[in-house]
Amino acid sequence: IAVNIIIWSSYSLFLILYVKVLNWRINMLIIMTVLLSFYVMSYFGIILEGPGYLPYYYPHRHPMKKTDYPDYLSGIVTNQEQFEFVKQRVVLRDAHFFKSARRVVIRPDHFCDWCACFVGKKNFKLFFLFNFWGICYIGFFGFSAMMGFIRESAVSRPNVFLLIFSMIYIFIAFFFFLFQFIFVCQ
Repeated sequence: IAVNIIIWSSYSLFLILYVKVLNWRINMLIIMTVLLSFYVMSYFGIILEGPGYLPYYYPHRHPMKKTDYPDYLSGIVTNQEQFEFVKQRVVLRDAHFFKSARRVVIRPDHFCDWCACFVGKKNFKLFFLFNFWGICYIGFFGFSAMMGFIRESAVSRPNVFLLIFSMIYIFIAFFFFLFQFIFVCQ
């Protein structure tokens, strides 16, 4: 929720205040909207795609299941007996059971607090794209926030509201830009 609030409030601040102060043309608005779209699509893509899960009994068949149709919910650990079964079995290479996910995660990289999900085999590319588009979006937003702050502070009667929000969002943009830049480099 916090990440979404920061993303959408920064875009709203850009639309409401910076477009008015900076007098930028429609091209800048289109660029910012496209960058935001890619950023948000990759963010939700991480969450919706998931890291890739295996049922807790993998590679064996479900102990109670007799049919051949797929039953995706039966692979979730729901009781202590199933948890004990997972603890006693042989550990798979590049797949680990996590009690919080209640399933086996395929090639887990880490648990992303921003997305509130694991980053693994299936959503690792989306995680990279999220950080890449984040650098582009936040860099462009941070630049426009700095320009808005500089232009507004040069006015004889500056809008204090705009100056305060600009400073707050400049610091937030710097933090997020640096954080996502480090992720992309790694």
